[in-house]
Amino acid sequence: MKKIAMIIVLLAKMVVNSFSQEVVRLAKYAGNLKKMDVTIDGKRYAFLFDSGAGVTLISPAVASALGRTPYGRSVGFRMTGEKFIYQKCDRVKIKIGDKEISHDTVGVFDLMSFLPAGLPRVDGVISLKSFQNEIISVDLGASQLILENRKSALKKQKHMTPLTSRFSTGQSGGDLDVFLGAKRDNKLFWFLFDSGNLDQVRISSQTAAEWELQNEPAIGATQKAELFFGPKADAAEVQVSDIIYDGALNYDYISKKIFLLDIIKKQVWMN
Repeated sequence: MKKIAMIIVLLAKMVVNSFSQEVVRLAKYAGNLKKMDVTIDGKRYAFLFDSGAGVTLISPAVASALGRTPYGRSVGFRMTGEKFIYQKCDRVKIKIGDKEISHDTVGVFDLMSFLPAGLPRVDGVISLKSFQNEIISVDLGASQLILENRKSALKKQKHMTPLTSRFSTGQSGGDLDVFLGAKRDNKLFWFLFDSGNLDQVRISSQTAAEWELQNEPAIGATQKAELFFGPKADAAEVQVSDIIYDGALNYDYISKKIFLLDIIKKQVWMN
């Protein structure tokens, strides 16, 4: 009887674990920017969450606390085309929620030098790169990320719409950005999945011209447009911008929906 009881307990644990999810709470930082608590080498830090950051960053102070000397030079580009230069640090473990995630490489950059004076200190940025071996749900409306497993993800997918997507690893292969394809006249226009964009949904002047939103698209002009990422259109306020992409989603659009990102299989769902 004891043996049978032990088997039943083990099976029950397996069932619970197969559907278990790790919920990561997001807190308000400034405006609609979100932050989370992480643990590195036993110390707790506040990091921003930015789905459009491309690379996960730690501050020079965190690198120093780890006894690491940043090295090298990496160059990224903001959506405006502006260069973003940072150093690197290898083999860093970051605990997000109850899950410790190993990072082969993180960027090293003093984020406070980039932010307006007077804001509370943050010691890094968690990007989608941190979840390159994960399946996550992004639910900004509920201020949470959910680390899924295969079974919980499959259960959610049944009630969600699959999207056309691209996963980019940047020029050197060390980044991770997600782009969603917006359909227009049997063409696809690629929008960066960017929770850190606190302005309107952005579109390039070329995209605005091809969508015939106005005869002579002016930088900074804002107007209503329909976005087709799934079978149904979403009305959104879009701003014509001088950007290097077709477009970029923003916090407001992303927060009104739930997105499931299977970064392992490079697939995205939405509801």
